[in-house]
Amino acid sequence: MGAGVYYVIGSFSPEELKIGRVLLGGVFVLQIILSIAASYAVAYSLGASFQAFENAVHNPTCLQRRSLDSTRSSRC
Repeated sequence: MGAGVYYVIGSFSPEELKIGRVLLGGVFVLQIILSIAASYAVAYSLGASFQAFENAVHNPTCLQRRSLDSTRSSRC
């Protein structure tokens, strides 16, 4: 963040407030939010890859089409 943000925070905060602790707490909360978002992204990508694998392995029409179209590659 730019220096102006800290000037605004400092101008509205009481003098006994320790800005360092407030910023450290804010960074800590942001770190928790980012870690939760990253875990959701990993879970989503694993779910999508598992679903694609299940569709590729357990789709009987796809297997029949592959056996009929053995000369050219077909995507199911």
